[in-house]
Amino acid sequence: MENNSAMISFGDLMSILLACFMLVSALLATKVAQEYSTKVQLLEKNTSSTVATASPGESSLFLSLTADGRYVLEGKKLDQKQKYTSEKTLLASLAELNPVSLYIRGDKGIKYGTVLSVLLGCQELGIQVALSADNRSGG
Repeated sequence: MENNSAMISFGDLMSILLACFMLVSALLATKVAQEYSTKVQLLEKNTSSTVATASPGESSLFLSLTADGRYVLEGKKLDQKQKYTSEKTLLASLAELNPVSLYIRGDKGIKYGTVLSVLLGCQELGIQVALSADNRSGG
C-alpha cells in the first residue's frame, strides 16, 4: 500500500466531525436557553425585622383572601371574624396574636403577588404557613 499524504484516515475524519458537532450543539444550546428563559420579578424580603417566638398553647388561625381585596381572619383564638382591608393592619394583628400556624385560603381571582406578600410577611413573623386548596372541580 502506498503512503499518500492527500488521503485522510477515517479516525481523523471522525474526530474532526465530532469536534464540529460538539461546537455547533454547544452554541445552539446556549441560544435556545437565552430565547426561552422566563424573566420573573420576585418580591424582596425585608430581613431587618425580628422573628417572633410562639408561646405554647396558641392555636392555628385561618386567613381567607377574598376577590375584592379583603383579608378575613378567623379561628378559635378569636371571638369573631376579623376583617382587614390592608396587608399592614393584617400583619400587625398577626404579630399581636402570634399564632403558631396560619392556613391561607385564597379566592381563585386573587393576584399571585398578594398571596406571596402575605406569605413573606408571615415568614418574617415566624409563623408557619400552609395553603389550603379545594380539589373539587367546577366553580
